[in-house]
Amino acid sequence: MKNTTVGVIGVGYLGRFHALKYAAMEEVDLAGVVDVDYARAQAVAEETGTKAYSDYREIMDSLDAVSISVPTTMHEEIAIPLLERGIGVLLEKP
Repeated sequence: MKNTTVGVIGVGYLGRFHALKYAAMEEVDLAGVVDVDYARAQAVAEETGTKAYSDYREIMDSLDAVSISVPTTMHEEIAIPLLERGIGVLLEKP
């Protein structure tokens, strides 16, 4: 059975926890973490053994599912393009 390929967009306080949980799951391939603060993305990527990105569009075509943990004002802008591609979205509430 194929593993689920997952990404995390927004790896601040809560998003980091999403990435850590996914990285620990045997049935999940954490494809990458995304944050506009690329240094933050790099730190979390190193901690979870994945790749860092600063733009979610760089990773979205390789995902089965994604956790979005960004400010509420950005939810629609990020979630809709992912949903339109049939990607499962977990949208972190404020």
